[in-house]
Amino acid sequence: MARSGSNRLVLTAVLALAGLFVAANIIHSLLQSDYWIFQAWRFTPLWYLLVWGAVTIASSILVWCYHDRVLSALGTTRVHLALLIGLIGTIAIFHYDSFVFGDGNLRVAQIAQSDTLIISPWEYGSVALVAGLFKLLNMFGLAANTAGVWAWRLYSFGCSALAIWGALRFAQACTKDAAHRVLVTAVVVFTGPFLMLCGYIGVEPVIVPTVIWFSVAAYRLSEKRTIASLGLLWGTVALGMVMTISSAFLLPAAVGITVASLLRSRKNWLIGGLCGLATMAVAFLFLYYRTEQSMALARLLVLPNGKLPLTAYTLVSWQNIIDKALVFFAVIPIGIAILVLLFRRLAAPSDRIFAMTAILALIGGRLTHVALDPTFDIVLDLPRLTAYLTPFGVAFAFYLDRRAKDGMITPRTMALIAVLTVLLPLAGAPIFTKIKIVDPLAEAMALRHDYYYRTTALAFRDAYFYDRDLNRANAWEQSLPIRSPDFLNMRGCYDLAAGGRNRDALVSLYRLVGRQPYWAEPRALLATLQLKLGQADMARPHVDTCLMLDPYNVIHMQNHYRYFQTLGNFDTALTLADDAGRLYPRDTDIATDIMIIALQAGQTARADSLASGMLASDTTHAYPHLIRGRIAEKNGQYDSAVVAYRRFLRYAPPGNPDIEIIGKRLEALRTMQHPAEGH
Repeated sequence: MARSGSNRLVLTAVLALAGLFVAANIIHSLLQSDYWIFQAWRFTPLWYLLVWGAVTIASSILVWCYHDRVLSALGTTRVHLALLIGLIGTIAIFHYDSFVFGDGNLRVAQIAQSDTLIISPWEYGSVALVAGLFKLLNMFGLAANTAGVWAWRLYSFGCSALAIWGALRFAQACTKDAAHRVLVTAVVVFTGPFLMLCGYIGVEPVIVPTVIWFSVAAYRLSEKRTIASLGLLWGTVALGMVMTISSAFLLPAAVGITVASLLRSRKNWLIGGLCGLATMAVAFLFLYYRTEQSMALARLLVLPNGKLPLTAYTLVSWQNIIDKALVFFAVIPIGIAILVLLFRRLAAPSDRIFAMTAILALIGGRLTHVALDPTFDIVLDLPRLTAYLTPFGVAFAFYLDRRAKDGMITPRTMALIAVLTVLLPLAGAPIFTKIKIVDPLAEAMALRHDYYYRTTALAFRDAYFYDRDLNRANAWEQSLPIRSPDFLNMRGCYDLAAGGRNRDALVSLYRLVGRQPYWAEPRALLATLQLKLGQADMARPHVDTCLMLDPYNVIHMQNHYRYFQTLGNFDTALTLADDAGRLYPRDTDIATDIMIIALQAGQTARADSLASGMLASDTTHAYPHLIRGRIAEKNGQYDSAVVAYRRFLRYAPPGNPDIEIIGKRLEALRTMQHPAEGH
């Protein structure tokens, strides 16, 4: 009786949530509510919704009425192969047709449009691997941007293959029943991470196979403690953290199962769980402690007290909770059924250990998911956030299999849950993978929240330009000065600075920095202008903040050494300029600055050598002639100095502030050479 009641409870929960998912989308779409996920259906093609609805209903009825035949067919190799081909086909249908989602445009630029690749240690493994793929594709003659896009796609689909392989191995470890293996694999793949398997451009796809292979190792370790299983578990965590540091959310689960596997106590799963929770609490507190010292880290997270300009968007604010809950609801619509399955005691000690590990991973992923701040608005960031929901699929699949084995849910119910788990999330898949479908939804969201308009518009502009859809690309670019006050103000500041109205530009820049404190570009221009005006003490805070936000940006590094140059501390300035030169060896501005600072520091021979080297490659460089003129004048070689200064004036671009200074110096030298003419 109890088992029958449990089956009815699970079935009721699943059907109720499936109905709620459909009803909520329809009702809120008609009402045009402000909840973005429910607006998605308004922009999804009607034909797709009709086809999706028909397939979902027909599949559910088929499984419910003929579950015996369906489960029997799932046990054959031929059907396994057909389902694998179907999965690959589904991924092909819903593949990302652009890099507009997440920070895909910035990822492509990072690889394809930078002379020097500077890799953050937080994601070193992923970016280094993609950079290697980019160089390989470049060798075959692909254009830089095309090679950059395909390098990221190869990386992403490679992660997808590893994830599917891991899901199959996890299913093999969980159950010997061939039909159940298919259902377990389907639940793992489609409960949470499916959007990550479709060629997403970014580092996050690696999180999916990391979680799944971690689960394979954890399951083996829960069954039997071996060095191989322990090595696979910690090796997976370590490799995942090398690829992206956000994989560290698995550390508490790794600690928990390691402790549990080493203990002989009957409560080892409980002790391991408590150790894991303690690790999680320490890690979470340490993470937010570090945000107080690192603006680069703080920019990535939702802070407890919020941050400008969205000070109300805090870690525990209603809006953040709703946004992240809607992400969960979009990709795991029957996820509450997981809780129904969780609150049941597991008999086998090994099952309790693995369940504890899965729950720790689930909590860690959910906390990370809630803590991450959207790069763009939540619509474009949804696929990126789904990577951290992968542990839900593992936990759901495990409990589903165990409840089917102990008879608390029937094979028919298990099959129905698997079908709904696969099909319900596909309702919103087109709008989160296809650029032309998400375009109007993202635009509507960006217009309501102009804080995101600049980054959203630039992402769409870059993606459309790459796809050669120039009309939409130009439309988004032309909308920037009209609809994005931040973009308009920033462009106005550049125009004021170009016109010599530096103090007027500073007033606007201070306002912009106050509104967007984590945007480095206004701070960089502000520091540049203050250094030009000789206000080094006022420039220093912005120089330091830019280095905290983006330490390897070439402009930020230039402002850093120019600050010390302005103070007259030429030795320090030269050391910092040399560091920048090693990172950007082909940057002529940095090479010119090194040459000038070397002369100011009294290293005349080095300055002369650098000037000769630059002129050997291009005689039209202006500043090497100026340096040679200074050195010649210092050595009393006035004729050579005059020749060098004249060449500087010939090649210096109009508006260069040194033109007037050198012109006066040239007149003074002529007067010295011909005093009668000067008199």
